[in-house]
Amino acid sequence: MNVELDVHLLSPADKLEELNRQFLDLTRGQTLVLIDDEDPSVLQAQFDVDHVGSYSWTTLERTSPLHLIHITRLTAADVPRVLGNAQLVAAEAQTSPAGVVWKLQPRQRQLDANIVRLPAHGAIDSHLGGDLDVLLVVLDGAGTLTTETGDIELTAGSLAWLPRRSLRAFSADAAGLTYFTVHQRRQGLTIGRRPTTA
Repeated sequence: MNVELDVHLLSPADKLEELNRQFLDLTRGQTLVLIDDEDPSVLQAQFDVDHVGSYSWTTLERTSPLHLIHITRLTAADVPRVLGNAQLVAAEAQTSPAGVVWKLQPRQRQLDANIVRLPAHGAIDSHLGGDLDVLLVVLDGAGTLTTETGDIELTAGSLAWLPRRSLRAFSADAAGLTYFTVHQRRQGLTIGRRPTTA
Protein backbone atom coordinates (compact mmCIF):
# COMPACT_ATOMS: atom_id res chain seq x y z
CA MET A 1 0.00 0.00 0.00
CA ASN A 2 1.39 3.39 -1.02
CA VAL A 3 1.89 6.21 1.49
CA GLU A 4 1.15 9.78 0.39
CA LEU A 5 3.20 12.74 1.62
CA ASP A 6 2.39 16.31 0.60
CA VAL A 7 5.30 18.61 1.50
CA HIS A 8 4.65 21.58 -0.77
CA LEU A 9 3.67 23.87 2.13
CA LEU A 10 6.73 23.01 4.24
CA SER A 11 10.07 24.83 4.37
CA PRO A 12 12.94 23.15 2.46
CA ALA A 13 14.54 21.89 5.69
CA ASP A 14 11.23 20.55 7.00
CA LYS A 15 10.54 18.85 3.66
CA LEU A 16 13.73 16.85 3.90
CA GLU A 17 13.22 15.99 7.57
CA GLU A 18 9.66 14.78 6.96
CA LEU A 19 10.67 12.84 3.84
CA ASN A 20 13.46 11.09 5.76
CA ARG A 21 11.11 10.26 8.62
CA GLN A 22 8.42 8.83 6.35
CA PHE A 23 10.95 6.90 4.23
CA LEU A 24 12.42 5.17 7.28
CA ASP A 25 8.92 3.92 8.17
CA LEU A 26 8.56 2.19 4.79
CA THR A 27 9.10 -1.54 4.37
CA ARG A 28 11.08 -2.96 1.46
CA GLY A 29 9.05 -2.61 -1.74
CA GLN A 30 6.69 -0.01 -0.31
CA THR A 31 6.25 3.28 -2.20
CA LEU A 32 5.94 6.82 -0.91
CA VAL A 33 3.99 9.19 -3.16
CA LEU A 34 5.58 12.61 -2.69
CA ILE A 35 3.80 15.82 -3.67
CA ASP A 36 6.00 18.91 -3.92
CA ASP A 37 6.08 22.25 -5.70
CA GLU A 38 9.87 22.56 -6.15
CA ASP A 39 12.30 21.04 -8.64
CA PRO A 40 12.44 17.36 -7.55
CA SER A 41 16.14 17.05 -8.40
CA VAL A 42 17.11 19.44 -5.58
CA LEU A 43 15.31 17.42 -2.89
CA GLN A 44 16.54 14.14 -4.40
CA ALA A 45 20.17 15.29 -4.23
CA GLN A 46 19.76 16.07 -0.51
CA PHE A 47 17.86 12.81 0.11
CA ASP A 48 20.58 10.84 -1.67
CA VAL A 49 23.14 11.84 0.98
CA ASP A 50 21.24 9.69 3.48
CA HIS A 51 19.81 6.89 1.38
CA VAL A 52 21.84 6.42 -1.82
CA GLY A 53 21.33 2.94 -3.28
CA SER A 54 18.36 2.06 -1.09
CA TYR A 55 15.53 3.63 -3.11
CA SER A 56 14.20 4.37 -6.58
CA TRP A 57 12.92 7.85 -7.45
CA THR A 58 10.51 8.40 -10.33
CA THR A 59 9.00 11.78 -11.18
CA LEU A 60 5.63 10.81 -12.65
CA GLU A 61 3.97 14.02 -13.67
CA ARG A 62 3.64 17.68 -12.99
CA THR A 63 0.24 19.19 -12.47
CA SER A 64 1.21 22.83 -12.20
CA PRO A 65 2.58 23.85 -9.81
CA LEU A 66 2.98 20.43 -8.14
CA HIS A 67 5.27 17.47 -8.91
CA LEU A 68 4.15 13.88 -8.23
CA ILE A 69 7.06 11.58 -7.32
CA HIS A 70 7.18 7.87 -6.46
CA ILE A 71 9.92 6.89 -4.01
CA THR A 72 10.17 3.12 -3.51
CA ARG A 73 12.23 1.54 -0.73
CA LEU A 74 14.46 -1.12 -2.32
CA THR A 75 16.24 -2.39 0.79
CA ALA A 76 15.30 -3.15 4.38
CA ALA A 77 17.95 -0.67 5.62
CA ASP A 78 20.33 1.85 4.09
CA VAL A 79 23.14 0.10 2.22
CA PRO A 80 26.86 0.23 3.09
CA ARG A 81 28.88 2.51 0.81
CA VAL A 82 32.23 4.20 0.33
CA LEU A 83 32.08 7.87 1.35
CA GLY A 84 35.44 8.99 0.04
CA ASN A 85 39.17 8.41 0.33
CA ALA A 86 40.86 9.42 3.58
CA GLN A 87 44.31 9.56 1.97
CA LEU A 88 43.08 12.00 -0.67
CA VAL A 89 41.31 14.12 1.94
CA ALA A 90 44.49 14.18 4.06
CA ALA A 91 46.63 15.16 1.05
CA GLU A 92 44.23 17.95 0.06
CA ALA A 93 44.03 19.11 3.69
CA GLN A 94 47.71 20.10 3.62
CA THR A 95 46.71 23.28 1.78
CA SER A 96 43.49 23.80 3.75
CA PRO A 97 43.03 26.16 6.67
CA ALA A 98 43.00 24.63 10.13
CA GLY A 99 39.87 22.84 11.26
CA VAL A 100 37.47 20.17 10.09
CA VAL A 101 38.14 19.26 6.43
CA TRP A 102 35.66 16.35 6.19
CA LYS A 103 32.73 15.11 8.25
CA LEU A 104 30.16 12.34 8.15
CA GLN A 105 27.01 13.75 6.52
CA PRO A 106 24.03 11.33 6.64
CA ARG A 107 21.41 12.68 9.05
CA GLN A 108 20.21 9.26 10.21
CA ARG A 109 23.66 8.17 11.44
CA GLN A 110 24.52 6.91 14.92
CA LEU A 111 28.17 8.00 14.62
CA ASP A 112 29.98 11.29 14.21
CA ALA A 113 33.25 11.28 12.28
CA ASN A 114 35.57 14.09 11.21
CA ILE A 115 38.93 14.66 9.58
CA VAL A 116 40.73 17.55 11.25
CA ARG A 117 43.80 19.43 10.03
CA LEU A 118 46.25 21.31 12.24
CA PRO A 119 48.78 23.36 10.24
CA ALA A 120 52.49 23.42 11.05
CA HIS A 121 52.93 24.08 14.78
CA GLY A 122 49.15 24.47 15.16
CA ALA A 123 47.53 23.47 18.41
CA ILE A 124 44.27 22.70 20.19
CA ASP A 125 44.48 23.94 23.78
CA SER A 126 44.02 21.67 26.76
CA HIS A 127 40.37 20.80 27.34
CA LEU A 128 38.14 18.16 28.88
CA GLY A 129 36.58 15.81 26.37
CA GLY A 130 32.84 15.26 26.22
CA ASP A 131 30.88 12.41 27.74
CA LEU A 132 31.84 9.91 25.04
CA ASP A 133 34.87 7.91 24.00
CA VAL A 134 36.70 8.97 20.84
CA LEU A 135 38.93 6.93 18.55
CA LEU A 136 41.59 9.00 16.77
CA VAL A 137 43.66 7.84 13.78
CA VAL A 138 46.55 9.95 12.50
CA LEU A 139 46.35 10.11 8.70
CA ASP A 140 49.28 12.41 7.95
CA GLY A 141 51.99 14.40 9.69
CA ALA A 142 53.01 14.15 13.32
CA GLY A 143 52.51 15.87 16.62
CA THR A 144 51.86 15.44 20.30
CA LEU A 145 48.85 14.44 22.38
CA THR A 146 49.22 15.95 25.85
CA THR A 147 47.38 14.18 28.69
CA GLU A 148 47.20 14.67 32.45
CA THR A 149 50.20 12.37 32.90
CA GLY A 150 52.43 13.47 30.02
CA ASP A 151 52.95 13.66 26.27
CA ILE A 152 52.24 10.96 23.71
CA GLU A 153 53.92 11.11 20.30
CA LEU A 154 51.54 10.90 17.35
CA THR A 155 52.77 9.78 13.92
CA ALA A 156 51.02 8.67 10.73
CA GLY A 157 49.09 5.51 11.53
CA SER A 158 48.86 6.12 15.29
CA LEU A 159 45.60 4.87 16.83
CA ALA A 160 44.72 6.76 20.00
CA TRP A 161 41.80 6.24 22.35
CA LEU A 162 40.48 9.34 24.12
CA PRO A 163 38.35 8.17 27.05
CA ARG A 164 35.29 10.23 27.90
CA ARG A 165 35.93 13.32 30.02
CA SER A 166 39.70 12.90 29.71
CA LEU A 167 41.96 15.96 29.62
CA ARG A 168 43.73 16.38 26.26
CA ALA A 169 45.57 18.86 24.07
CA PHE A 170 47.07 18.53 20.59
CA SER A 171 50.01 20.16 18.88
CA ALA A 172 51.37 19.61 15.39
CA ASP A 173 55.01 19.47 14.38
CA ALA A 174 56.56 21.32 11.44
CA ALA A 175 54.71 19.16 8.87
CA GLY A 176 51.29 19.69 10.44
CA LEU A 177 48.92 17.01 11.70
CA THR A 178 45.83 15.51 10.03
CA TYR A 179 43.72 13.06 12.00
CA PHE A 180 40.42 11.20 11.81
CA THR A 181 38.08 10.93 14.80
CA VAL A 182 35.00 8.78 15.28
CA HIS A 183 32.62 8.57 18.22
CA GLN A 184 28.98 8.03 19.10
CA ARG A 185 26.83 10.79 17.70
CA ARG A 186 26.26 13.71 20.02
CA GLN A 187 22.60 14.53 20.35
CA GLY A 188 21.64 18.02 19.25
CA LEU A 189 20.04 20.52 21.55
CA THR A 190 16.30 20.29 21.84
CA ILE A 191 13.79 22.82 23.07
CA GLY A 192 11.74 21.65 25.97
CA ARG A 193 9.97 22.86 29.05
CA ARG A 194 11.69 23.72 32.26
CA PRO A 195 10.72 21.19 34.96
CA THR A 196 8.21 22.54 37.43
CA THR A 197 9.11 22.61 41.11
CA ALA A 198 6.73 21.49 43.79
